[in-house]
Amino acid sequence: MKKMVKQSDDASVTARLKEVLASISQLIANGSEEQKRTILEVLQNQRLLELLEDWPDGDRRKTERKAFSLSVQYATEHEILTDFPRDISSGGMFIETSASLPVGQQITLTFTPRKGKKPIKVTAEVVWTGPGGVGVRFMEPSKELERMIKKL
Repeated sequence: MKKMVKQSDDASVTARLKEVLASISQLIANGSEEQKRTILEVLQNQRLLELLEDWPDGDRRKTERKAFSLSVQYATEHEILTDFPRDISSGGMFIETSASLPVGQQITLTFTPRKGKKPIKVTAEVVWTGPGGVGVRFMEPSKELERMIKKL
């Protein structure tokens, strides 16, 4: 009789997916055109692209995205950068940047609201990278940040 292998817990599945996505992102960013075509071919053959296209939008995004036009300053262990987010939600944001930030890296974001209000800081984790920027998830968004987003 064949033994059933117990599925990994959610945390280890998420961690493994992050590793795989980071590797794919690196190949896309640094690979040759031939390597990029090979990745795309494999994804198509495994029906992953079809799955993503058919996936209901509500299952992928838990919070509503809003356009965001203010600059944001963010700090890594080694540098402080300023870039422009494309959109924001109470769960995270997309930052248009050419900076190379690895998936899993934590950054500290500083928002300076208009009208001279006190800057809002939040810690975020890079959850995906792409040629145009990075997607980050807020670790523990403050009430001030949530109020600022709600007013957008």
